[in-house]
Amino acid sequence: MQPPSEKSSKIRGFGKKMAAASLTLIVVAGAVGAAGFGAQWLKKRADAASPALVVRAKPVSVTPIRIEPGFEVQRQFLGQLEAAQASDLSFEFGGRIADLTVDEGAIVKKGDILAALDTSLLETNTSRQRAARKALQAQFEFSKKSVERREALSQRGFTSQEALDEVVSRTAELAARIAEISAAIENAEIMIRKSKLVAPFDGRIAARYADSGATIGAGERIFELLETGRPKVRVGLPVSLDIAEGAELEVEIADARYVGQVRAVRPDVDPRTRTRSAILTLQDGPQEAYGQLALVRTLSRVETPGAWTPISALREGAQGLWTILIVDSEGQVRPAAVEVIHAEAERVFVRGSFQDGDPMIDLGQHRVTPGQSVRVVEAM
Repeated sequence: MQPPSEKSSKIRGFGKKMAAASLTLIVVAGAVGAAGFGAQWLKKRADAASPALVVRAKPVSVTPIRIEPGFEVQRQFLGQLEAAQASDLSFEFGGRIADLTVDEGAIVKKGDILAALDTSLLETNTSRQRAARKALQAQFEFSKKSVERREALSQRGFTSQEALDEVVSRTAELAARIAEISAAIENAEIMIRKSKLVAPFDGRIAARYADSGATIGAGERIFELLETGRPKVRVGLPVSLDIAEGAELEVEIADARYVGQVRAVRPDVDPRTRTRSAILTLQDGPQEAYGQLALVRTLSRVETPGAWTPISALREGAQGLWTILIVDSEGQVRPAAVEVIHAEAERVFVRGSFQDGDPMIDLGQHRVTPGQSVRVVEAM
């Protein structure tokens, strides 16, 4: 039989083993529960998560390329608006200005009297000449009758031939003096008519150079008159530009557009500008100030195959080349090298490695890269 102390120690050892086993079972049960809870929580997270996105081809807008046999180039040249006629008006002889009927800026009609000289001396001289002619005409009539009487007496032998010749000569002299005075009277009348300065055409007075009461010489300027009819535009064109007379060109003056017809092209070249001057008549004359600048536009045809593309469709390629992006039959983006022939404000005319009808990406080239698959959403 075991002693009591030994038995007690065995009982205590068995209790410790049972406690350790119970603790182990509790820890294992907790771990299994935690694992189950974690798996369930992860499953819920997975169920609640969004499904994976499916990558789709990027949509692009395209425009079919249209190859044309050539294009027209619009060029602009700077010209100047001029009056159809511009004249410096003056009197043919000198005198004192008695009256000026118009001032600068006045609109006049053909035949209007613009100024007049003092004609009192001319009128007095004309009256004197008329009186002298009347006296000579009276002497001429008496001399003619004397000739008739002398001829009758000469036929009967009562007068000499010398006396008859003297009367005939006197009559002829009187006739010549009458003709001379008549010419002087006619000259004075012409001068009186020319003492009135008349407008040679419809126009506007651009400048006045004299005042009433001033004494002027022959040919001295009194007015500058500009015609207000159809104005003209003078423009210098390059020698290489062939413009035929009668051609119609677009003319822009002060933001207004007109149609100008080529009236003449000078055959010589301006030594300063190395251009030929062309004169255009405007069909609908503007009421603009003469001397104002005018833009003359011309169109010339360039025969070279190519296609128009928007500037936004150009993409800088390698080694300074330009490219455009084209969508091939498999829906992939590929570059096409192009050469710019002519450029305008928003478009360019190009030629290169593309075919007629190829779909060109016209918007958003920066959003795609060569070799990328795309989806055409718009065809223009």
